[in-house]
Amino acid sequence: MKKIILTLLLTIIFPQENDGPYVNSWGLIIGINQYENVTKLDFAVDDAIAISDMLVETFNFPKENITTLLDEEATKDNIVKAFSDIAFTAGEGDRVLVFYAGHGETMELAEGGQMGYLIPVDGNADNLYYS
Repeated sequence: MKKIILTLLLTIIFPQENDGPYVNSWGLIIGINQYENVTKLDFAVDDAIAISDMLVETFNFPKENITTLLDEEATKDNIVKAFSDIAFTAGEGDRVLVFYAGHGETMELAEGGQMGYLIPVDGNADNLYYS
């Protein structure tokens, strides 16, 4: 059921037309179960793999344009590098999808308000800004 709902949602966002408005398609898919410093998860990697497969099979993303970082590959440095690679490769008229399955945390800001953080595999919830 979860996959059906997700497919319907993505179909609305990314029509399957090959002659659509996009020149090319890029994906950065991140899934982390085996954290070094944070509680481990059970299904994040499976969700990331399912999204990656769905982008290729259902939404015609070129497989070579999808970067998938799972568990120990999903370090802060690797995630920043993958973002950078897509930023310098994707062109005007391209679509880019970033999917993250893993832990996130919200931190209260000194001046008020909050800031949300995604935690990489080597991240530390005690030092969100740095990690």
